[in-house]
Amino acid sequence: MGLQKWGYRNGATQSRASTFKMNIKSILAFFVFSWTLVATSFASPQAPNILVDGKTDVSELMSPYRIQWNSTSKDEADSVPLGNGNTGVGLWVVENGDIMCYLARNDAISEMHRLLKLGRLRISISPNPFVSGKPFSQILDIRTGICTIRGGLKGSEVRINVLVDSDSQTVYLSGSSDQPQKVSVGLENWRSTKRILDSDELASTWVYRTGIPNGKAENYESADTILNRPNTITWYHRNAHTPVNAHYENQHVNEVATGLLIDPIVNRTFGASISGAEFVSSSTKSLTTRQAVQQWDVKIATHSNQTATTNQFLEELFKQSSRAPKFSQAKQRTASWWSKFWAKSFVFVNEGATLAIPSNQLPVRFGADSSGKNTYRGEFGRITAFPRPLSELELTSLTSSSPNETTSLQGAQSTLISLDGANQQRRRLDNGYLEFKNSKDWRIDRGFTIEGWIKPDSISGRIFDKITPGGSNGFLLDMQGKKLRLIAGNEIYFSSISIEPGVWTHVAAMFDPQTGKISLFQNGKRVAGNNPSPISQTKSAITQNYLLTRYQLACQQRSQFPAHFNGGIFTVAPEFAFYATDPRGRGWTPDYRFYGPSYWWQNTRFLYQLHLAEGNYDLMDSFYEFYFRHITLFQAKAKAYYNAEGIFMNETLSIFGTPGMGDFGWGQKEYSEPYTRNIWQQALEFGSIALDRYDYTGDEAFLKKTIHWCDLALQFYDTRFKKDIHGKMIINPSHAVETYWNGVTNDTPSIAGLNEITHRLLSLPSKFTTQEQRDNWRRIANAIPPLPKKKNADGLIVPDVAESYSPERFNYEAPDLYTVYPFRLYGLQRNQLDIEEAKRAWRGMVVPGHYCWYQTGVFAARLGLSEGAKEDILFRTSPSLNLKVTQSNPQRSFRFPGFYSSPHDWCPDYDGAGNMANTLQEMLLQPAPENKILLLPAWPNDWDVKFKLYAPGKTLIECEVQKGKISKLEITPRSRGRDLIIPPNFRR
Repeated sequence: MGLQKWGYRNGATQSRASTFKMNIKSILAFFVFSWTLVATSFASPQAPNILVDGKTDVSELMSPYRIQWNSTSKDEADSVPLGNGNTGVGLWVVENGDIMCYLARNDAISEMHRLLKLGRLRISISPNPFVSGKPFSQILDIRTGICTIRGGLKGSEVRINVLVDSDSQTVYLSGSSDQPQKVSVGLENWRSTKRILDSDELASTWVYRTGIPNGKAENYESADTILNRPNTITWYHRNAHTPVNAHYENQHVNEVATGLLIDPIVNRTFGASISGAEFVSSSTKSLTTRQAVQQWDVKIATHSNQTATTNQFLEELFKQSSRAPKFSQAKQRTASWWSKFWAKSFVFVNEGATLAIPSNQLPVRFGADSSGKNTYRGEFGRITAFPRPLSELELTSLTSSSPNETTSLQGAQSTLISLDGANQQRRRLDNGYLEFKNSKDWRIDRGFTIEGWIKPDSISGRIFDKITPGGSNGFLLDMQGKKLRLIAGNEIYFSSISIEPGVWTHVAAMFDPQTGKISLFQNGKRVAGNNPSPISQTKSAITQNYLLTRYQLACQQRSQFPAHFNGGIFTVAPEFAFYATDPRGRGWTPDYRFYGPSYWWQNTRFLYQLHLAEGNYDLMDSFYEFYFRHITLFQAKAKAYYNAEGIFMNETLSIFGTPGMGDFGWGQKEYSEPYTRNIWQQALEFGSIALDRYDYTGDEAFLKKTIHWCDLALQFYDTRFKKDIHGKMIINPSHAVETYWNGVTNDTPSIAGLNEITHRLLSLPSKFTTQEQRDNWRRIANAIPPLPKKKNADGLIVPDVAESYSPERFNYEAPDLYTVYPFRLYGLQRNQLDIEEAKRAWRGMVVPGHYCWYQTGVFAARLGLSEGAKEDILFRTSPSLNLKVTQSNPQRSFRFPGFYSSPHDWCPDYDGAGNMANTLQEMLLQPAPENKILLLPAWPNDWDVKFKLYAPGKTLIECEVQKGKISKLEITPRSRGRDLIIPPNFRR
């Protein structure tokens, strides 16, 4: 079965002697590297050789993926992220100006339940080395966690290194210059007075998003305090009140859990202290060097804690500042931490050409969308489709023709004879829409041009359409207000020229997959589109996005609290990255973000599941502990609202474990938010991920807590819902996630979760459980309703979303495929259910989205649909990925390529990034029943890859695939080789 020689490398095993030699080289390299770090502390940072088991030099593979800019930035939308797992910096350099940075911590939670910035810093250097026309470079080396900035001509160059210390909550800026320079550091603080949050701004708390009734709770944040302390800038924010008691009281859990609940906000104080040996105070908010210097260091100690007094907080802050090491030591240990991080696991892909627009099996329609709505009113002249991008000359020739002339260009598809003005009169589409024949199988990802003449009567309606309404799986061209709008995948473009009703206009949309270029033309002129950078031959867009995702998550996941999907600690001011409410002109500060720091379960899980295969179990600790520590509260809610035992875990939770009052509802007796009020399976999902951790690590202490959690999650269903005459649960009221609300009974996600959790608990070694527990789990398993199924349009069986439900949809999820992910009922090597049923459901998804929380890619990976998973990954990592910053200026983009955007969430969007990484890893490696491991279960034959990932059973696999065949495969321990299942087409 598979390759029999574990340690296989091009057909030969590596000898122990050669391994010993490599280990000696590794040791020598370490000592050389350590000395080099100290000796070159002001040079551009050299990455250490990141060795994997003394064999693979990952630093060489990572070398193309450092972020290097040779020009200064426009504004904070061009910031780059640095962090150590809790403290972070958003850094940018302004042309003809200064070095700017936001300071942030993942535990800086205000009294209004907002994740606040600590402040913004401005570092000024005189003479200014960053003036236009002079050499400039900014390099973020993710191998070391260090950003190096250089500016100025030779002989007067300035060099600055910036890092966040891996072992303390301290930020360092260290500068050197060829000539003496005056340097100043200033704090820009916008919390100088008490701030009352108005009704719209309360959305950034989320817990009070619908407002605060008179007297129910406070609605302000206190001002920061800036100390008058010589030769430092020291400031802090101390919470003046807490929202926790108001939530517990108005959500009716005070009496049930008095004395057991946790308040992480009361007396929380956070701030920072800036100092430097060469600096003296010029005001309470600024430092400057005593004289012009050629070398300088700035140390920024940050701190957050719940302290009885302000003085206690300040003592802790100053103690940390005094204990923080010199820059050279911080640089050495930070580079070492990142080196170990990157050595633990890796994925390097060579995917070749990229994809900007996914293909689909919808028809190309004219005059309406694929559901027959959004109809166009007016006249069409000639309309032509080409399965390739046209040249500029070809497009010009089409524009110069008249609406009633046909085209003789090669590759034209003219199946709509009824619209061919040369043979017939131009006609209106008053009777619906028209579509190209056989266009369902048209591979738009391979390039296309659609052109035609229109004479609209109104200023709305579809012109061309091959996309799911509300989705991102194709393209459409329509009119929005007198402007043409092109949606191409996840990109949205508007023309810069108006269209007048009653006037003939030539329009064209084009996509070139070789360059990733998307273009919208109007009367022969390109009026909108993207301008993607050329794709490097040695640089993979997939690898870059995967590495930058891992980097950013590691920057913020070693904290007391889980990281936040809606921007994490790297948000910028709201006018640069807004969603939902428009903040422009409102005077809102950089502390504003929509959704606040609440945790949406469906989004948050994607930030953490990828760490299982990466072996970064420590980065998952705050995630698991957040939910575990609220078990008592979840039990109280189950009892208070439903008189049920066990735990009730909401979809959306505040940082203190309850939903916000805006979701719960003022004056309500139980949770009332309409999208998520009757979703129950979240605790089962968490139990599944917690059981996964035990499978990977064998941590028995963790398993004990997990069994307790799962037991309580099952207990809730068992006591919450009635049974029918056959002893089966009647799960009603219920939702099928956020998509189906009405008339839902026995939703598929609940049934899938109940089946998985009972099966996995009963499969545990008996030493971890009692006979009483096992008997109870079997009883609950026997009470689970049958998995809902139905016949699709072709009369074939597929999973359904629930046993019964009304068909109205309120969101874009696929609850039927929760049987694939997050729960593994259907899947490869899982023979209890016919996998073809789930594959049909995947192909019939109503909205197969490719961003944010859409699970299209991971569904495909778990079903072995390599082309579907490939399409999802290519779209999510394309140079044309939607990185738009403002709705008013769709051409403005984030500069840092790892910042994802989303039509549903704040920016940067980390659940979309985590989702991508999780899908990529499941394409390479999956667990299978009976302790088996699936290698390359959904990997496309035309992609090369080198990877090192972890599998259950403390198993480590390193593999290389070249030209569709495995060229290297090593598995540790070797005994796990017998459990590896390899697709025949990849075996050499």
